[in-house]
Amino acid sequence: IRWCCCRSLDRVRTHFIIGSILLLLLAGVSLTFLLPNNDDIRILRELRRSSNTSLTLPDPEDSFTIIMQTYNRTDILLKLLNHYQAVPHLQCIIIVWNNPSELPPRKLWDKFGPHPVPVIFKEQSVNRMRNRLQPHPEIKTD
Repeated sequence: IRWCCCRSLDRVRTHFIIGSILLLLLAGVSLTFLLPNNDDIRILRELRRSSNTSLTLPDPEDSFTIIMQTYNRTDILLKLLNHYQAVPHLQCIIIVWNNPSELPPRKLWDKFGPHPVPVIFKEQSVNRMRNRLQPHPEIKTD
């Protein structure tokens, strides 16, 4: 009876270990899909090459500002910011960072620079849904 119980425990451990490894692999594959693909990177490089060092922003009357509120999803945020850099007539992107316990990914974003559209991170002291509705002096568009 003891020998049988030991074998069944070994099987359970083996299945648990294999299941854990498969779960980790699945999570890794899922996170890989969140990375920017080669086309996004190629387009962003072309934008950077075509833009001068003196970036001229569109006229505020003909442009708009994006205000995005986020908490932690840095990987998705960076992918969205990459995507929005190619949007025509975009004046500015304001990120309302709602996680008071962590710093926003400003340094990580700047490391990928220079960017055609400026990105401003607004750190919040309290996590509230209405934080994105505050007046921001950086907004120059209607």
